[in-house]
Amino acid sequence: MIKGYQFDRETVTPLADARLYEFLAAGRNVVLPGGMNITTNGLVATISTGGAVIKGRYVEITSPETLTLPANQQGFICITIDLSQVNSSAGDIGTGTYISINRQVRVEFVASPKQQDINGTGTLFNFQIAHVVTTGAAVTIINPANRITGMGDFPYPVNLTGGASVSGGLDVNGILKFESGAGVVLRRLYTFTGQSVPAEGTVTLPIPDADFNGAAIVSVVFSFGNSSYPLMYAGYNSQGIHARNLSGAAVTPTTWTASISYISDGVNIL
Repeated sequence: MIKGYQFDRETVTPLADARLYEFLAAGRNVVLPGGMNITTNGLVATISTGGAVIKGRYVEITSPETLTLPANQQGFICITIDLSQVNSSAGDIGTGTYISINRQVRVEFVASPKQQDINGTGTLFNFQIAHVVTTGAAVTIINPANRITGMGDFPYPVNLTGGASVSGGLDVNGILKFESGAGVVLRRLYTFTGQSVPAEGTVTLPIPDADFNGAAIVSVVFSFGNSSYPLMYAGYNSQGIHARNLSGAAVTPTTWTASISYISDGVNIL
């Protein structure tokens, strides 16, 4: 038996629709630009309006959502799709009284996200929109997650000494990517502004440790404007990237980039 969905008089199921849109989105799950921004007050997080495409399903926050986070925890603010729940409705179909009651999507804090294939045999998908750490009274947002940011426009600022700043974006072979799986080689592009480099010796570029979360770095390629810059990757620790300058020429504070390829550990912190 063959069945076509985008045809006259056919019924298109949510699953068929989601499979189509997941394919058209190249498997990406992402918050649409400008939406679902997060602010905090004590342990309460507020997620602004906005939309996201999750496993081929369009989910929209139409009015701000508030979420009280547990104290002294590390985890993720997630939009959860849970197909094990049963939706219902109220009112009369075809009249202005009809409303659907969707119990299959919610906003919640998840310490260990699960991402099953909900377009296959799975029922649960936790879509991270922020990586957070809480104390007894406050929340720190380590990374907003799954955002279309563009190259050189990482979604959170990092202040360096001497007025320098760093930002970054993520791509894989020139294509923006928003999720990671264990063993996948990903690449981030960082833009450094106001960073001095000595004439010779080692310079430390303060990239946040949380950006890599312990993942193994494969290579680092430095560039200065349109030219290759003679820095050699010399290691990485919690203080950042260590680069060895062998050129014998100092560089005054300016803007340049580092392309860092690393092996994903399978934890989505982006």
